Amino acid sequence: MTDLAYGIDFGTTNSAVARVHGGRPMVIPMDAGSSGMLRSVMFFPVGSLDVFFGDEAISRYLEMDMRGRFLQSVKTVLAADFGTTKIRGQDYDVEDLVELILTELKSRADRAVGADVTRVVLGCPVKFSDDRRKDATARKRLIAAAELAGFTDIRLQLEPVAAALSYELTLNREELVLVTDLGGGTTDFTLMALGPKRLAQADRRTDVIATGGIPIAGDALDKDLMWGKIIQHFGYGVRYETWPGKWMPIPANLLVDLSLKGRFLHLYNQANIEMLEMIRDNADNPVPICRLLNLIQENLGYSLHKTVEAVKCELTAADSTRLIFNKLDLPLNIPITRAEFNALINPSVDKISKCVDALLKDAAIKPDNIDAVYMTGGTSLVPRLRQLFGQKFGGEKIRHSASTFLSVVEGLALSTRLNF
Repeated sequence: MTDLAYGIDFGTTNSAVARVHGGRPMVIPMDAGSSGMLRSVMFFPVGSLDVFFGDEAISRYLEMDMRGRFLQSVKTVLAADFGTTKIRGQDYDVEDLVELILTELKSRADRAVGADVTRVVLGCPVKFSDDRRKDATARKRLIAAAELAGFTDIRLQLEPVAAALSYELTLNREELVLVTDLGGGTTDFTLMALGPKRLAQADRRTDVIATGGIPIAGDALDKDLMWGKIIQHFGYGVRYETWPGKWMPIPANLLVDLSLKGRFLHLYNQANIEMLEMIRDNADNPVPICRLLNLIQENLGYSLHKTVEAVKCELTAADSTRLIFNKLDLPLNIPITRAEFNALINPSVDKISKCVDALLKDAAIKPDNIDAVYMTGGTSLVPRLRQLFGQKFGGEKIRHSASTFLSVVEGLALSTRLNF
């Protein structure tokens, strides 16, 4: 069993573990409620030393009326200027937080295979950040977290390269493929030569023609939807009187924190509550401020973000839907059409489009030279993005992953056999 190794996809939204078995990648079930994956969330309940993960973290968080610390999108903090955060009186840095999830993934996988596996290939985006210093810091933190989790032989593999290796198993001929991995926090690309004759090669570095990426993906689209349709119901546009005749808008940082998954927990402090109570009492429209206060005091940020994400998912199949959020004293019932959503996400889509164009230009490859575009990751289901790549390369070239959420971890498992 000493030759066992894991491929681990530590994701912004979900994480997964796989290994090679019988020459094929096999995903190791993590959490029955999440299609075998583990949601990348943690809950630290008050009055306890326990830490809960995945679907259990969510259920415990809700059962305890959200009394405790709930963390999600931890991967996005890897590249952040982040010192420590205090949880139940203990200081945690980035590596500590990531280590907790990696340790849980390793523990569940070890129980499944009956061995203490210390070799791992971890997935990483092409760019954690456009800032080279922050990008390098993120990679160092990820490796350090894996060491803390008990791994001793640690390698990193680009997530779109891993997805390419998974796709290659389906091929019966040579192809020049643009792999597009649209996840929760990043969108990544690999231009790679693939084919059945290459499967036995131990070193695939010369097959990778170009890579590129951008820290814009599913979470950014959620933020676009929040900012375009939701924020006005929580205070955007409201003014308050600071002294007679002097009017000010609600502080922008409150609305930015609310709109971002990784930051809404920053709202939960007494200073913000007291400031918003003052704004409410002097506002030209107190209703949205009352709603924001209610959201903070009842710790409903996570529930709101899940509702927004659900609306995005509904619009992949429906032309219109409604955002219904009844947990507030002032509930929301907002109609949203796919056309509205497409218009709101256009700036993000345009940035993804320009990233693809830059990749092709740097590689001196024209769209006509590409045989296939393999789209994977949960955000690849968004119709506007499918339309974008169909327009660029032709609909007949678009290939969609049969395992949208698992192709990366399958490729990471395959990478455990490679020299790179």
